[in-house]
This record gives sequence, structure tokens and C-alpha cells, in this order.
Amino acid sequence: MPTQAPTQTAPRPGPVQGRVKLAILGAGGISQVHIAGILAHADKAECVALCDISDENLDLRSAQLGTQPARYGDFNALLREQTDVDAVIVALPHKLHAPAILASAAAGKHILCEKPMCTTLSEADSILKAVADASVTYMSAHNQL
Repeated sequence: MPTQAPTQTAPRPGPVQGRVKLAILGAGGISQVHIAGILAHADKAECVALCDISDENLDLRSAQLGTQPARYGDFNALLREQTDVDAVIVALPHKLHAPAILASAAAGKHILCEKPMCTTLSEADSILKAVADASVTYMSAHNQL
């Protein structure tokens, strides 16, 4: 069954003012690379929320950030509650990429997703439509060119 985008969408996002407020969905190994990038550009971006089912991973990434971002075990709760987040980084297990992208687009968040975007063509079609409908920017991260 194809993954469907949530039916409710947030207002279309406007231009980001000041530093980009980021949420990282998935605090495993690859997220440390994203945090290093955020820290290297702290004048332009900040991580305000982390999501992972592992408290240990959340502790590691919070320590790396040197701050105490909001912590969640459910990305849907994060997206509902962190209304000031401008963009998300999806660094979850592959099978969760499509649901996280669809929920993030519906919440009006710009999206950077680790490869792969998703695992089926029908998910890709749903993502394409959701991102276009929400007028958000989507990018797949791929650093092994």
C-alpha cells in the first residue's frame, strides 16, 4: 500500500529570518556529521530539537551540540510541538524516511534526508506531491559522489 501524505498541511513557509532552526530526526551515527556541520556554521543554523528512540543517542548528540535541545522519541510529536523549526534533517532507518518526509512536508518544514529518499516508487510519488503541495524544499543527502 502506498504511503500517503497527511491530509492536514501547515501554512506555506516564508523566508527564514535569522539562523535556521533545525530538528534532527534520528540521532544515530550519521547525525554526528550533520551536527558537526551545524556547529561549523553556528552563525547560520542551530539545532533546537532532536528525535530518537534511544536516550543514549540523544545524550550523545546533546553533548556534541553543547546545548540541551528539545528531545523527542516520536517525530510526529516533535513536528506538532516545535512549530518554530524551519527545517528537518531525516537520519532515520530507511523504512522511516518516507513517513518522516511526508509528516515534515505536511508540517511546512524544509527537508534534508539521508539517502535513500524512500524504498518504493509509490513512496517517491507521494513525496514528490507532498513537497510540491507544501512548497517546501527537499534535498537528498548523498556524499559519496
